[in-house]
Amino acid sequence: MQSRTLAGAALVTAFFAFPLYLLSNAAGAPNGRTGGDFPNEMSCVDGCHAGSEPNSGPGSLSLLIDSAPAAQYRYTPGETVTVRVRISDPQAARTGFQLTARAGDGCTPGGTLMPGEMQVRVSSGPCNADTVQWATHAFAKTGNDEAFDVRWTAPMRDIGPVTLAAAGNGANGDQGRPGDNIYHAQAVIRPAEDGGGPAPAISSGGVVLATLAPAVRKGAPNAIASVFGTEFAPAGTGVRNPLLDDNGRIAAVLAETCVEVGGRRAPLFAVFPTQINFQIPDQAGLGPQAVNVIRGCGTANEQRSMDESFTVNAAAPAFFLFNTARQAVAAINNDRGSAVGPADLIPGTTTPARPGEWLTIYGTGFGKTDPPIAAGEIPGGIRRLTAQSVQLTFGDVAAQNIPYIGVAPCCAGLNQINVQVPQNAPAGELPLILTIDGVASPAGPFVAVE
Repeated sequence: MQSRTLAGAALVTAFFAFPLYLLSNAAGAPNGRTGGDFPNEMSCVDGCHAGSEPNSGPGSLSLLIDSAPAAQYRYTPGETVTVRVRISDPQAARTGFQLTARAGDGCTPGGTLMPGEMQVRVSSGPCNADTVQWATHAFAKTGNDEAFDVRWTAPMRDIGPVTLAAAGNGANGDQGRPGDNIYHAQAVIRPAEDGGGPAPAISSGGVVLATLAPAVRKGAPNAIASVFGTEFAPAGTGVRNPLLDDNGRIAAVLAETCVEVGGRRAPLFAVFPTQINFQIPDQAGLGPQAVNVIRGCGTANEQRSMDESFTVNAAAPAFFLFNTARQAVAAINNDRGSAVGPADLIPGTTTPARPGEWLTIYGTGFGKTDPPIAAGEIPGGIRRLTAQSVQLTFGDVAAQNIPYIGVAPCCAGLNQINVQVPQNAPAGELPLILTIDGVASPAGPFVAVE
């Protein structure tokens, strides 16, 4: 199944700190601009190109070996193959790329790169105590569906998984920085004799809502959750961007990793060696459910974790936070266009709300909507909660004006409440409690009111 990368879930990106961008000068990108999850690696948005967030354009970036996704390839030490970096973008007038290969701690060279055609050049540079390589375009290609070939020689011995990280640019051709579409992709390639390494293991109590603080060890269909443990992905690797499948929904396989809840595959937002962010399937049964992490999902080396129990309820409301230590809820002041919080929380960005002002507050686990929505689906519009009763309290004061509670149109699994701060709300850091059909959000999160 061919996948393309997810376009712009800006708020979820903020909550999970997915920092990615990209590159493409006419004569190649500066070293270290693939956006890969390696020490000191940057994005070419940093000083090269300015357009949209990575992977938010209408196109895609793919890494291929023998016309198949590169992650399906298994390397034999010393073998040389062609890695094809393909950029498809209907808006592009010119395309460029950068590719690197890393192993181990992210500064270990993952084999050797060589030009596979005249329009590719290779350079090297320091990464901590090692020297690594980057392949990039010697000349940008004109067109909106172009490929660059790089010859990759696998390490001369089995050094474990190798991560290929690439950045691609669909440039508008105006020779300026703004307006380009930036794409990132990574592929983890394992040795041919690799049995997949140690099996993944979920920590005891390691499945929680992705709001994280306080820990909520229950969820609801379509809620965003996190699982913590070990061996979810090779050390030093991580995939921060979700993918869209052929149906335009968030894919359930990312970096050859899957999560199952009650035997149903969950859409994945991000995969790291010790953490995975996922969405609870909309068809997940209620009550205690077995959660599994599957490494090498869909390959011959598939390995499954032991079950970890996680309770799924009809509703399990919780708020996302700007700061987990202080537990200030993630909220936007619609009247002032500013983030809500104590002034010293994010200096110059957060300000307390005032009685009578309108806020948008973000959370997850609110429950079913009308019309219903499938896990992984990007709402694209409002879908209201079907709950029989909803109450939101600012301290001891109940909100009277809640014109909307349901999904956030931008993002799979994200819920929002549009609410007016009660006119009689006192000043201070007011505990915020949302109760949906008798199920209350955990105590701790607050809204600052002045």
